[in-house]
Amino acid sequence: MLSFNSDSLLKIALTSGIIFWCYKIFAPFITLISWSIIFAVTVYPVFKFFQVKTEKPKSSAILVVILLLLSFLTPVYFISGELVQNITLLIKSLKVENLNLPDLPDFIPNLPLVGESIASYWVTLQDNFFDVIKNFKTEIRTLSTTLLKTFTNIGLNLLEISVAAILSSFILVYSNSLVTLFKKTFIRVNNEKGAEIFNLVGMTIQNIAIGVIGVASVQAIIAAIGFIIIGIPAPGILALLVLFFSSIQIGPGVVIIPTIIYAWFTFDFTPSLIYTIWSIPVMLFDNILKPIVMSRGLSTPMILIIIGLIGGTLLHGLIGLFIGPIILGVAYQLYKVWINES
Repeated sequence: MLSFNSDSLLKIALTSGIIFWCYKIFAPFITLISWSIIFAVTVYPVFKFFQVKTEKPKSSAILVVILLLLSFLTPVYFISGELVQNITLLIKSLKVENLNLPDLPDFIPNLPLVGESIASYWVTLQDNFFDVIKNFKTEIRTLSTTLLKTFTNIGLNLLEISVAAILSSFILVYSNSLVTLFKKTFIRVNNEKGAEIFNLVGMTIQNIAIGVIGVASVQAIIAAIGFIIIGIPAPGILALLVLFFSSIQIGPGVVIIPTIIYAWFTFDFTPSLIYTIWSIPVMLFDNILKPIVMSRGLSTPMILIIIGLIGGTLLHGLIGLFIGPIILGVAYQLYKVWINES
């Protein structure tokens, strides 16, 4: 039977109070710290490569962070520029009530069942656009507010990611000391399996970050090149959708297949064929590369990764896209270690 004297209870109370107080102080920065750790662990092999070549940890960390920032800020720059340009033109057209809607592609009126109805309604919009939208003032106002909030949240998330990337440079500079500290902590918790669990956590973060987000980013970049070369409208926005759908494991096909159909109905035979040949490997890319990357030393079920991606995004927003599958992946690997140890 356990017994506690007043000194033991006082120590427990003080320790609990300090831990709780530390948590409250760190709570506003947990998301930022999570981003920083994920970035640092993901790019750690690249940092070690530059460190071996230059023998300068600080310079290597700065170089890696600059490359990291360029990798996601460059696409954001082009996409935001495209959005601003289109929105500016739309606002100008609405102010002077001179918005000219384009004609529908020839194949739409020929669609069975719905083609004629769509074409008829589109002609009405072309002739009386401003009279029609006056009937939807409430819906348009609600949509505008939602879009404004969405773009504001995206901007804040990007700012948070940028700050986290910069903070990750400090983690990389002192990575040797931090690795030793955290490894000792894991060993302190579990003397026999501590080092193995620590390595497992690092490997899980790297594999999931590279396997899910890295592969999706490569798909988005290659798809964007195809959109731009062939002349698909709004290539930046479509590339962002490819990144999103690839990340949540739905796949880029939901974006790319409609663009292939659009190309065949809009462009000549040769460019449409070349674009189709270019796009098919992009859609199949993750089926080949993702299992190779994510299976290195791990056996995390894909269903857990999908749940982590969707659940993490719903719970934590953009950061959840990364944290969700990583947390579930780490938990699954720790569970396996615990079961095998038992």
